[in-house]
Amino acid sequence: MFIVQNYSLAIVFCVVTMLCWGSWGNTQKLASRTWRYEFFYWDYVVGVLLFSILSAFTLGSIGTEGRSFIPDLMQADPLNIGSAFLGGIILTLPIFCFRQLSLFAVCRLLFR
Repeated sequence: MFIVQNYSLAIVFCVVTMLCWGSWGNTQKLASRTWRYEFFYWDYVVGVLLFSILSAFTLGSIGTEGRSFIPDLMQADPLNIGSAFLGGIILTLPIFCFRQLSLFAVCRLLFR
């Protein structure tokens, strides 16, 4: 686990995090003319998932303090991890099943 010891570095990480908040919307606007929404959605989600896994196993094990990624993950309750996976499946299932519909149309169908 990486523990920030320097206040300036913590501020830099906060600024980088704020820049990443709009990454989904900004990149979708850039790709909207050439890329269908459904394909962009899946490519973006898979890319973020792979980057998160890579970061967990590399950056998550930097430093001498704290635990590495696997021991941190093992201390979580399996019910909570399963709940997170189930939530991800429920949120992505409508996009997978209704490829011709936009996300807005799927939400209107689900939440009438």
